Amino acid sequence: HIKELTYGLELISSGLQNKIRHQYYALLTQASHSNELNKIMDTVKLYADGIRGTACEISLRIAGANKKLELLTRKLNNLNTTYRYLQQLNLYLRLFQVLRSSAAREQQAQILAKIDECHCDINLSDLDLVKQQYVTITDIKQNILSEAGADLQEALRSCDLEQIQSTLQIFSYSNSLKFGLNTLFSRLFADVEQMISSALDTESISIKYTTEQPQTFSSNDYEAKLWVKVDKLFCELLYNTCKQVKLLEKIMMNENLLSDGEELFTIFWEKLCILLKNGFENASSYTWHNLEVGLPRLLGAMSTLEGSLKKEYIFNPDLFEPFELGYLNRCQNNLNACFQNVVIPNCDLVDTLIRTCTNELSVAIVNKNLSSQIVTLINNANAHFWYLIDGAIKKIPESEQIVDLPNAFQLTNISLANVTYYHNEQMKIMVNNLGPNLPDEEVHNFLLDLSKGNNLITSIVKPLKESINDCIRAILISLHHDPSLNNTANSNGPSLYMKELQYFTARVKKTHLNPYNDNKMIEKCCNELATRCIEQFIFNVSCVRPLTKMGRSKLSSDCKYLEIALKPFVSNLAQLGYAYKSLRALCVLLDLSPEKVTIDGILRPSTVLMLLFSHAGPELASPHVSLNWNIEKLSLWWESHTSEEDRLELISGALQKYETAVRLKKNVYYDP
Repeated sequence: HIKELTYGLELISSGLQNKIRHQYYALLTQASHSNELNKIMDTVKLYADGIRGTACEISLRIAGANKKLELLTRKLNNLNTTYRYLQQLNLYLRLFQVLRSSAAREQQAQILAKIDECHCDINLSDLDLVKQQYVTITDIKQNILSEAGADLQEALRSCDLEQIQSTLQIFSYSNSLKFGLNTLFSRLFADVEQMISSALDTESISIKYTTEQPQTFSSNDYEAKLWVKVDKLFCELLYNTCKQVKLLEKIMMNENLLSDGEELFTIFWEKLCILLKNGFENASSYTWHNLEVGLPRLLGAMSTLEGSLKKEYIFNPDLFEPFELGYLNRCQNNLNACFQNVVIPNCDLVDTLIRTCTNELSVAIVNKNLSSQIVTLINNANAHFWYLIDGAIKKIPESEQIVDLPNAFQLTNISLANVTYYHNEQMKIMVNNLGPNLPDEEVHNFLLDLSKGNNLITSIVKPLKESINDCIRAILISLHHDPSLNNTANSNGPSLYMKELQYFTARVKKTHLNPYNDNKMIEKCCNELATRCIEQFIFNVSCVRPLTKMGRSKLSSDCKYLEIALKPFVSNLAQLGYAYKSLRALCVLLDLSPEKVTIDGILRPSTVLMLLFSHAGPELASPHVSLNWNIEKLSLWWESHTSEEDRLELISGALQKYETAVRLKKNVYYDP
């Protein structure tokens, strides 16, 4: 391997020597060029060194020139500043001279505004040259603003529009509008605080008297004096102050001196409420007591102020809440005193309660919130009244009897019902008299609450009405035993049961219903009794068997006598509507033959079908007979099953039973 490597190196060496021999002259030429290039580079280096030296010299010259230029610029700037100072100083001194020579405050304010512009550009207050002038200008400005503030307050008191505008311009020119308003409001709030303190101050209230005619300072004198001052506070002093602020706000809006969204009076009103609250809290206990007792008068004075401001601003109800609790407790005690030692309510109690309620409510109507709370207390008093009435009602069987004249229990219930009715009517009269001044919702709820009294009267009359209805049912059922219905000969006059009914209705109306004073409720009760009587009469007539032709004629005439029997209950039966029409339809139907009877009229199909049974023979038994019921049981069932489907099913059962009996007997013909 070493030999091969040695051989290879020899080949490379001989190859290189051959190339050098062939390119010998070219290599010599390149060597000569390299020498020339080195000479050129040396020359360029010399030139570059010369240029660098020249550049350094130029740079030094430029730096020197720049320093001189910077120095000159600084001097020029100082000179310009000095010129501006001198110019502003000259203007400042000239304005100062004009300011001292001017007597009009508005012109002085304009000059002060220009002087302030001088200070905006350059602060001259530190210059010794004008320090004295600056102090003088400051004093003049303070005097102008102080006098302008006093003039503004005086102009507002006298409503001098020109003076107000002029004063506002002074504040505006002197860039002190905010300062002027703050000063004005501080004075106004101080005055308002003094007004409130003076009105509620116990020591400031005194009665003048002479030694010749001494007088005693009584609580009544103090109370009268206090309310005179409170009324004056709200209706005069505070109103005048509010009027001043409203006038100021209006003028500033016209002069575009208010920023967007800024409302002067809103700020004043909120502060006024705070001052009033503080004044009430700091009042003496005796003053507090009088304000609490006379809360409606206080609210009335407050409402007068709100009305003078066209209700645009309303006092927060929380302001008077501390007085409401004590006042409402006093009202509650007055209402409770009406029921003292009362076991059974009477008309005297109602009169006392109405007087108390009227007194409390009439003074509270000045404020909706207070009147609403008084109405709530009256509702509670009414609830207690009804509780006493309910506890005194006689709910025993003896109170439901109608056999004879009203007994002691019934007379007690009649008296309680009449007292309740009298109470309801007097309450309605009271609300109607005061209604326009009460909240509509409270009036509606109050009248709605009086329905509880009507319910009590209804609970007294309802058992009596049921007893009357039971007696009417018993009388009408007795027509099934009236022998005149089976007579073949015609008889004049009403049937025996009808005579009894006529006597009964007249008696119970006179002795048991007329004593009640609630005519509307009694009228409703009588309408219901008359309607039930007609329904019972129609039912019993439709069930009568056997029935001759003369009997039908008798029942037909009884329909007319029934109208007479019901006259004590209802003077005009036509107002009963369907019930009266049904009675008239029955009267017509009784005179018709079975072939002419239809079920598409006024009477219900079940009634018509029951009536047709009276035309049948004894083989076709009536529905209740087919079930082995008596007429009393059928009456109860019929009354409890008002569905026409149930009644028709009962009739259908009787017909099916008859059909089965005919088939078993193998009869060819059915009852025609």
